[in-house]
Amino acid sequence: DGSPLDVSKRRSDAEAPPLLDDFKLPIGCHRFFEVYRQRASRFTETGSPGEIYRPVFEKCLSALQWRHAPKAALEAEGYHRFLPAFFYTLRELARQGRDFAVVIRTFGVDLPNVASALAAFADGLHPDFPIEEDIRNRIKGLRPSDADAHWALRRADRSDVHSTIQLCHYEHDLNDEGFGSSLSKAEVGLPAILQEVDEASITQLFTNRSVLCIRDDFYFWKGHAHRPEAGKPLWLTVN
Repeated sequence: DGSPLDVSKRRSDAEAPPLLDDFKLPIGCHRFFEVYRQRASRFTETGSPGEIYRPVFEKCLSALQWRHAPKAALEAEGYHRFLPAFFYTLRELARQGRDFAVVIRTFGVDLPNVASALAAFADGLHPDFPIEEDIRNRIKGLRPSDADAHWALRRADRSDVHSTIQLCHYEHDLNDEGFGSSLSKAEVGLPAILQEVDEASITQLFTNRSVLCIRDDFYFWKGHAHRPEAGKPLWLTVN
């Protein structure tokens, strides 16, 4: 709303300026993340511009706390691995008889943990989301195998942002570096490729599988200045 975020410059009874939840920015506004990328993860910490929103952060963090007996597949350090809304959505889609597939995408190294969490949910082990008998088989169909978490998206020439895209199924997980931080050097030490899917066939693969976990190329995105076309490509079917 144009008012200062600095608490010392606001009236003591003034509420925090409303947070924008629209994708369209008002004229003259910029996203903090895009301007101060390195400071974005500390936005609400003491001394940071968003300190005034710390209560909002604490409320969100509290909502993510795991409030059951420890269950490694579904929680980490006392917090949900997945937003509860994700599992709620999957159960509702199954209840409504909707035809859908789950495609998990990440720049990180967490696919094995993600696959384990989804498998635990599909096995009916999530205490917040019991599975009714009439949808049990549909939910079980969302159970990923270990192999379902060994997919990665790669470009033929990582120095070219418009390079040909392939979806590759590897024998096991990529290491923390993925395809490597250098976009000009040849990739080394990668697992054996079990299957390669050309871009023209990726949508067909998605529609033929109930669940797929894919690692995207973080260093490709970073190396091309975080340009949208260097990020996570999204394919849509005409129907």
